[in-house]
Amino acid sequence: MKKIKTFAEKLKRGLRQLWYRDVWHLRPTAPLNWRYFLPAQSAAIRLHRQLWWHSRYKLPGLLWLPMELVRWTCWRLWAARRLVSKAVASNGLEVAERFGISTDMQRQQLAFWANAWCIDPYTAYNWQLFRPNADGLAIIYENQTSAFHALQNRKTGATKADHRLLGDKIKLAEKLSTLCIPMVETACMSHGDWQNLDVALFRYPKLFCKLRSGNQGESAFAVWRAEQDICGLALDGKPLPDARAVQEAWKTLSAKGAVLIQPLLDNHSALSPASDDGSVITLRVVTRIGAEGINVWFAELQIPGKIEAGNSRGSWRIAVSILKGELFSLPKHSFLKKAWQDENDFYLQQLATLEKLPFWSEICQHSIKAHRELPNVWAIAWDWVITPDGPILLEGNGGWGLDTPQMQLGGFANPP
Repeated sequence: MKKIKTFAEKLKRGLRQLWYRDVWHLRPTAPLNWRYFLPAQSAAIRLHRQLWWHSRYKLPGLLWLPMELVRWTCWRLWAARRLVSKAVASNGLEVAERFGISTDMQRQQLAFWANAWCIDPYTAYNWQLFRPNADGLAIIYENQTSAFHALQNRKTGATKADHRLLGDKIKLAEKLSTLCIPMVETACMSHGDWQNLDVALFRYPKLFCKLRSGNQGESAFAVWRAEQDICGLALDGKPLPDARAVQEAWKTLSAKGAVLIQPLLDNHSALSPASDDGSVITLRVVTRIGAEGINVWFAELQIPGKIEAGNSRGSWRIAVSILKGELFSLPKHSFLKKAWQDENDFYLQQLATLEKLPFWSEICQHSIKAHRELPNVWAIAWDWVITPDGPILLEGNGGWGLDTPQMQLGGFANPP
């Protein structure tokens, strides 16, 4: 009965994703241009054409292509013009003051990328495509991320077994632990039994609950015992003030699959000034296959943002030098808004006394060693927590986000 229920839940989730990703959305998959159907195009256009075709979810092409044509028509005739006007009204004056580019020039540039390549104007602002010399085709966009990873992994020969291992947090932890890589402990794995969580809370003061095979912390939350009750905090910043709220969060999480219950880790004292409420700061280290083997390619510190009423909590990302493990600030023109630059500067100021991340060399060595166990995956993002006792590896991700790496390293669609 439990297997049938689990299968039904997976089927329902799959159909829901199919509906929202392939059917019920009003915008074409960007970038999209009629040049996709012509031969002898540039390397960037050929790459985006390939990603466009593979960015859809599950729907057969014979059904998906007519809907994409309808979406493209609506976009060109109506939606693009309206969104350009709204985006310029929201951002134009601040951008004009900050970058010295007039609102008319912004409108002209955004209209070009919206009409010619179906790029959303708000996305164009984030990537600063209002600049006259900006290259919107150098970028891999959010809705192309999965297709880009799949393409790169095909080139390096990654198998389904590799992806299954990366997606299964328990099996990955078991494999890497044998290499003396410090992995986060699992207190219990549960299939939705509330007693599992209740018992674990007697063994550990604070716990973190997440899906065994999920990603991006979907519905994850922390929980602990207070004086009279239990309470917690969802990963998105939503407070769980009592047992009833925690039980609802547990029900939502466990309905999506098997749940891992793990001890909630503490931040190293060198990092704690950046987290007033004690929320865990994560260090993401990306390793990739290169001409000289597997090396560390990119790193960033992910600091939980401030909790604001009515908004989901995000993470503020601080750049890390892969050579020395030092924090550094991106150039001021990298930030679209001054408020974003100010927040970045605030977190850097909180960590101003930190000359180098603790255990940096050890983290790099462990990350490379872990990637060697999956030598055909083109790049893996390893999420670490630096605790007072040393680094602890949470998980490895094969489908990691490309936005902040591209902002530091340049667009990944640039031809080699």
